[in-house]
Amino acid sequence: MRYQNGIVAVATVLLGVLMLTGTLFTGHFPQATRAEAIGFDALAHDLFAVAPAAEQGSNNKKAL
Repeated sequence: MRYQNGIVAVATVLLGVLMLTGTLFTGHFPQATRAEAIGFDALAHDLFAVAPAAEQGSNNKKAL
């Protein structure tokens, strides 16, 4: 059990260091971050903009 706790502790510390390093170097890739955000935004608009067939039409005007 001591070995298992030690392995989990080491893995946790390594993961924490990896996450901290990623956070520190995020500013070095603004174009990639922006492209990813724009791509996701465009995907979300494509997915959520299409209303089901029952909700489409000029007579169906519900307030949100």
